[in-house]
Amino acid sequence: MTTTQQPTLSVYQLRAVVDGYSYECSCGELYRSESDAICCRKCRAYSEHGYCTEVYDVLTGTKVWESPGLVMRREIEAREAEYQRRAKAPFTLGDTCPELAQITF
Repeated sequence: MTTTQQPTLSVYQLRAVVDGYSYECSCGELYRSESDAICCRKCRAYSEHGYCTEVYDVLTGTKVWESPGLVMRREIEAREAEYQRRAKAPFTLGDTCPELAQITF
């Protein structure tokens, strides 16, 4: 038997959901629709990025939208980390010519 855990909601969130506000933007404001939450004007002032980065469905606790700019930034950071990891790895001639794999610098 599989059970799924429902997110724990505060009294404020429960009252908002009863009133129809079930989408939460990255600054914490609740909205009736996903599109309204994406266009949140409060995120300009309260979010560290200066715009809405994520929208969650409060009832299920799932992320329903993520800013394309934030996704791109994470991908770039992952690529940079991989580049740094490879740059710090020891170089061998075997990387370019397998016959010379035993020689290291």
